[in-house]
Amino acid sequence: MKKTMKRVLACALAAALSLGAAMTTLAATPSPTGGPIYSELPGSRVNQYICNPKSNGTVALIHAIPKDNKKIKVSDYIPVKGKKYKVTRIKAKAFVKCKQIKRISLPTELKLVEKMGFTGCTSLKEFIIRGKKAFKIEKGAFKGLKTKSMTIFVNSKMKAKAYKKLQSNLRKAGFKGTIKKVKLKTA
Repeated sequence: MKKTMKRVLACALAAALSLGAAMTTLAATPSPTGGPIYSELPGSRVNQYICNPKSNGTVALIHAIPKDNKKIKVSDYIPVKGKKYKVTRIKAKAFVKCKQIKRISLPTELKLVEKMGFTGCTSLKEFIIRGKKAFKIEKGAFKGLKTKSMTIFVNSKMKAKAYKKLQSNLRKAGFKGTIKKVKLKTA
């Protein structure tokens, strides 16, 4: 009996030590680009952003967390140490845990959507582009999505040349659905 107890205690101690080492390693792991991770409201379950120190006051969405099961609005600005940082990029797999989302509203200053940026949004039906400028969308940004049944609503204040460039960028990225210019509600 004593031998069995000693073995059980030794195994438990070894497991605790190895788990503790793994947790320390996990906590010390830097973010994907080396910058700190921020939230819209620190401490709450909302979208997470990463700030690159060389970014000139911009941040990138790295992980979208839906507030409800229908829609996500990506903020235009994130407060970081008392300053407002523009959201200009959507990183790869930012929406990977958003299977039930039906609508995504993109920020006004968006400049780039990375490859596989919208992967995971299998129920997605609508995008709302609030900005007035075209932005780059990497090929494969819509990987795994049925884009034929989707609609993208573009701000009617976007100029014709920018709208045409955006349409071209969306098609190159693999979008096959409808793209419409509409007057957006300000709220």
